Amino acid sequence: NALLNNEAGLVDWRKKALIEIDALPAGKNYPVRTFKYQSDIFDATIGYQKGAFIFIEIMNLMGKDVFFDALKSFATKNKGKKAYWSNLANEFDIKAKADNSPYPIKKIFNQWLDNKNLPEYHITRTLFNTTSKSRDFTITINAKNFIQSKLPIVFEADGKSTKEYMEIKDSSNTFTFKLPENCKEIKIDPDYECLRKVYSWEKPFNFNRTLNSNPIIVIPDKNSSDYSIAIKFVDKLKESGYNFDVIESGSVNDDLINNNSLILLGNFKNNNLINSMKKKITDHINIDDNQLIAKDKSYPINKVSALINIDHPNNPDKLCSIFYYNGLPDEKMLTRYFHYMSYSFLALEIDNPRGPLVSGEIMPDYKGKKELRIMLTKLP
Repeated sequence: NALLNNEAGLVDWRKKALIEIDALPAGKNYPVRTFKYQSDIFDATIGYQKGAFIFIEIMNLMGKDVFFDALKSFATKNKGKKAYWSNLANEFDIKAKADNSPYPIKKIFNQWLDNKNLPEYHITRTLFNTTSKSRDFTITINAKNFIQSKLPIVFEADGKSTKEYMEIKDSSNTFTFKLPENCKEIKIDPDYECLRKVYSWEKPFNFNRTLNSNPIIVIPDKNSSDYSIAIKFVDKLKESGYNFDVIESGSVNDDLINNNSLILLGNFKNNNLINSMKKKITDHINIDDNQLIAKDKSYPINKVSALINIDHPNNPDKLCSIFYYNGLPDEKMLTRYFHYMSYSFLALEIDNPRGPLVSGEIMPDYKGKKELRIMLTKLP
């Protein structure tokens, strides 16, 4: 309830949850119904992220009061007993029918539990009736792997937002709306209300995305004092179930760079790739060979490190994560970043366990991406 009453926090949670769900490797994805317990981070994503989002989908159809009434009734009836998904589905069904819901809640809930793939929405056709004074606007949404749901559409006009909902019932769905005066943009589900596929341009860069994009790791050369820390950090990644090709900076070639997502370890001096991306890095982290500056305070470079997730240097379809460090005593600071895998960029200090010195989000440019956005610049 605390999260549901905090709209900004809820939007942030939904966005992060969708990105983590969408990033599940094919071999680690399975239906929520078969989730039993957490044995790795992928189980956690299915059980605690996708599972929670399914409840949000059902709540959106039932209404908050009826939804929580059903949960309370389920808890009362099954107290001290072994309960199953079917018990919860039946309770949702009972309460929805009593409230005269137009939705087959039990069927929809079971579909969500058994569906491994996320629905995918895409604008395929738009039409503005220029002969109509009523400003009729028609839009067609294609839905793949769809489950009946309510998909929000937002009209942006003169700094004001108007939201309506579209009933997704088929693989192709057409709707007509009255377009607001001076409408500049139309957005489909901009606040991530629906459990759905997210497109690459909707996702902030982060380490979790790079990890799941089959990257290569480029480390400092053996003669660098930072080489051993890089190797130990790679070993920690392998212990977590990941496995990558590891290449020394001096041995990497253009084909490897262009055809792979990248995890780069080191600094401007000992990793040529990191040095070639110096401008992009310093746009977000104020760092150089000797110091890092955050909130008008300077930190010696051997006491801090930074993680930067940015666009790939050459290939827009690939990703890049950079662990910047210089002269750290061991790899422990780098492994701390496992707690910040959804951050785009941040800096940590050895003697400060409380949190990042600086952090933020880096988004890809979505201009020209028309799957879920329409820019209206020439309408009468």
